[in-house]
Amino acid sequence: MYLVGVIPGPSKPSLEEINPFLGLLVDDLLEFWEPGVWYSRTAKSASRHLVRAALVPVICDVPGARQVSGLGAHSSKYFCSFCLLELEDIENFDTSTWPRRTLHDHRRNAERWRDAASAEERVAIFKESGARWSELLRLPYWDPIKFTVVDSMHNLYLGLIKNHCRRVWGMNWAVEDGDATAHPTKPPPPRPSPQTMDWGTHVLYYKSRSALSKCPKAVLWHLCEERDLRRAGTVKMLARELDKWVSHRVPSSVCDRSSPATPPSVRSRAIPRSPQRRATPSALLPRNAASLQRFNRATLLELCQAYSVPPQGIKRDIAERLVKRSSSEPGSPIIESQLPSLATSGVARQTETGPIHETNPPPLNHHVLGREAFAMISEVRESMQLPSWINPVPRGFGTTQHGKLSADQWHTACTTLLPVALVLLWGNETGRKLQMLENFMDLTTAVVLAGMWSISEAHIKLFETYLHKYLVGLKELYKETNIVPNHHLALHLPDFMRLFGPVHSWRSFVFERFNYVLQHMNTNLTFGEMESTFMKTSCRAANLRPLLRDTRIASALPEFLDVLRSISGDDERGMRLESVLRNASAPVIPDLVRSGSGGRSAMLSEASYAAFLLKLNLEADGPLYVDPTCTTKGEGQRYLPRDVREHGDIIINGMHYRTKDSSSRDSNIQYRSGSNRALCTGQILNIFTHRRKIASGDFIEETLLTVSKLQELTDEDARVDTFRKFPYVGGCLYYDGIVDEAVIIRPLDVQCHVARTPLRIPGITRACVHILPLDRVSILDFVSGRLIIISQLNKIHTSSKDGDAVNETSTAVNGI
Repeated sequence: MYLVGVIPGPSKPSLEEINPFLGLLVDDLLEFWEPGVWYSRTAKSASRHLVRAALVPVICDVPGARQVSGLGAHSSKYFCSFCLLELEDIENFDTSTWPRRTLHDHRRNAERWRDAASAEERVAIFKESGARWSELLRLPYWDPIKFTVVDSMHNLYLGLIKNHCRRVWGMNWAVEDGDATAHPTKPPPPRPSPQTMDWGTHVLYYKSRSALSKCPKAVLWHLCEERDLRRAGTVKMLARELDKWVSHRVPSSVCDRSSPATPPSVRSRAIPRSPQRRATPSALLPRNAASLQRFNRATLLELCQAYSVPPQGIKRDIAERLVKRSSSEPGSPIIESQLPSLATSGVARQTETGPIHETNPPPLNHHVLGREAFAMISEVRESMQLPSWINPVPRGFGTTQHGKLSADQWHTACTTLLPVALVLLWGNETGRKLQMLENFMDLTTAVVLAGMWSISEAHIKLFETYLHKYLVGLKELYKETNIVPNHHLALHLPDFMRLFGPVHSWRSFVFERFNYVLQHMNTNLTFGEMESTFMKTSCRAANLRPLLRDTRIASALPEFLDVLRSISGDDERGMRLESVLRNASAPVIPDLVRSGSGGRSAMLSEASYAAFLLKLNLEADGPLYVDPTCTTKGEGQRYLPRDVREHGDIIINGMHYRTKDSSSRDSNIQYRSGSNRALCTGQILNIFTHRRKIASGDFIEETLLTVSKLQELTDEDARVDTFRKFPYVGGCLYYDGIVDEAVIIRPLDVQCHVARTPLRIPGITRACVHILPLDRVSILDFVSGRLIIISQLNKIHTSSKDGDAVNETSTAVNGI
């Protein structure tokens, strides 16, 4: 990666003002595309080379991507860069019904916008099509629809995860835990007066949807609340929700919606209800016979018949019996199921649409993550052991003391900390709390699947399944929560996975880090000079790093490199470093690289030696090696030496694994063992290099690891393990003890690091430890340490015609 240019400030260009800057880049890209650029030599070759280059994905946040590509903002009518779904239909999760954008139509509309004669004409074209001209369209191969990717860092980590915790659930250390039945931070609109609500109900039953859309939003909101419908979104969305309800729930004989939509006069705004419905509010709210006596005798007699009250006597006697019935039987239909929810206290204020009756109900807390939840989160955080490359959630998580969390920290919170804490808190609950947990774990599963380093069509389908399940559950559980563009855009991530492969090759972590580096460069803040300072400084740094990676220079300047690393300020944790280091290269022993013969000379312990001897002989299908201290070797056998060189650190797939004594948190691993390659969990006790003679007579030097294996739960205790309900993100429990026999494995048997959390579980007498694998390579179902890949996929994609694709062995899709 290199810096092409810097747009001068002091503020960013708006909308099409970025085109002159893009034009300079496009001029160079056109030359690189056709005919290409000849270089007299390159860093790796002394001969001339023809170089051709193309710009494919635009990787940035949504506002920047839309501006560069000439598309509308995420708040515009056509809010999506991949399809033409309108903002009013954002809650439609059926991807098959979304109208797709086409490159031909987009280019045609963009050219119309470019050639428009006036600014007003451009506004009209953009409003109609959601497209404007971008200089990138001069590139003959450029497709703004396919190449404007949805960045997973902003969409999933700073989007869905952050939105779910802060806006859907709400986070507040100072309050008791709630259930998010109402919005945790946004209060409901003031309830309109009874007369206004009566008119809204009349429109609902007797008018069209267009007439319903003309009602005040507060009226529609409270009509939805009374019927337990979704009440988030615009007026049109609320009207549509109510219209769908009345069309499916209310028989056509009850209401006639074919009448004209012309609003009646103010005097006729009383709803033409049956006498029983007219009398009911007075029977409940005043709770006195005097108010009920205002209704005529026919009304009271109908109420008596409906609620089995004797109808004898004058109106006052009947009214007293009705009120007595409602007061003595609080669970009767006259109080709980037949009555509208009308405001009875507060101060009325006048608006253009009529009086608004403001109430002051006792404050209710709807924050899900409150005092109890944060106590559990804090307890789990303090006891959880994470490998050093994981950027942990700060201690002030959920408070204003720490400030904003980074995308990496939100990812850690969602995929490691909250799953453990919330399963402990809600795993044995029933009802809403359990539904909330399952919904959140669907989101977590989708996030983990999206971050895999190796993906197949099976991975993508599984991601689609869990994400769709999460979004549908979100709408049902949280009726006051808005569906935002990030929710819709996440459903397009599979399209880009199929185009470009795993998301780590096209997400913006590394580019955001580069922005951070630029912001911390020393400049004189003088426009005209600052841009060249950025360019020169970044070029010097880019040239220095390859030089320092040269083994000849690195071996001559070890102290210089150590000092440089210590003052560089680079954070060696988190997904940025993981993205750089993760590779399939051979394992590396750092002290061997530094000295050539590093490591401490030692002798294998009895347990390690016995395990090593057994492993080698099992692999050789016979007693090839023998212990010289207790056995005489026979023909074709070799003595197995005990002397080794011990190391404290090994790099496998770019990750540092260390022994328990050197770094306990980097020693917790999941590994494969035995002839069946079963998955096990344990701790690295020793890393050693061993030299021995093989059957051919040659010597071989090999690095191995001694591991202590955790004890698995019995079948009876495993039934208590609620973490196993969530196979991809829940992890599982083990006893906090090790198997007696030591295990010897090779570096490539190591699967991944694990997060280790000591726990006391009700129903299990022994101390336990929770293990959460941090694998980012394979789809694995970690149930009792056994590998189950395809079976879980089949459970989700049981009947699909894509069954063959689902049952294929997962193969990697290379990213660009």
